Amino acid sequence: MTDTIFKQFQDLKAKHPNAVLLFRCGDFYETYEDDAEVVARDLGITLTKSSKDGSRMAGFPHHALDSYLPKLIRAGLRVAICDQLEDPKLTKQLVKRGITELVTPQPKPTAKVQLPPLTRKQYDLLCECIRYRSADNSKERAEAERHGHFTAWYDDLAKQLSELKSLIYDK
Repeated sequence: MTDTIFKQFQDLKAKHPNAVLLFRCGDFYETYEDDAEVVARDLGITLTKSSKDGSRMAGFPHHALDSYLPKLIRAGLRVAICDQLEDPKLTKQLVKRGITELVTPQPKPTAKVQLPPLTRKQYDLLCECIRYRSADNSKERAEAERHGHFTAWYDDLAKQLSELKSLIYDK
């Protein structure tokens, strides 16, 4: 790794010290030093050392970003994606690079939902109601209805489950 590229990496890493920096170098995303160890471990790729200065490096082809990025996020890592901001063919100087995307894992939900305890009779009624609702046969439906399984308790529980569903899925 040349000193100028490493300086560019260090400057960008300083702006996002809590993120793993995926640093675009040509056809690869490279990571260096501590980031390289983390990425190599979490992605199962090879950790190498520069023959020039012994710096740790790990990388993968840029076209594999869509398969590797989700693995890093699932590992709980914050990832800063650094891309080349100009065409390397059009400049004789060091290619300008910048953070083009910062990907942060979503926090795990902490709210705990507790359903009311069910008595054996209520559980049996609920199961019968579910069977009734899923029955294709009109005879089975008539049998479940004849036993009076559509109670006020079922209606109340159905309302609570509907509210719970909206709490979980509508956010």
